[in-house]
Amino acid sequence: MAQILKLGKARKARRKAAEQTQADQNAVQHGRSRAQREQQAAERRRLEATLDGAQRLPTLSAVPDPET
Repeated sequence: MAQILKLGKARKARRKAAEQTQADQNAVQHGRSRAQREQQAAERRRLEATLDGAQRLPTLSAVPDPET
């Protein structure tokens, strides 16, 4: 005797498989690996730290005294 199949489930499974295939193709074409993303994030953090360290803050003598 044949296996009973629900057509709605079969359609959903087929559509989900097609969407996953498309997602995999897009990831290969456009995506970056985890290592690349982590390396770029580390580089961004390093540059921000360098920039923050080089920031010039106003000194106390440069701030006008409100009492005078």
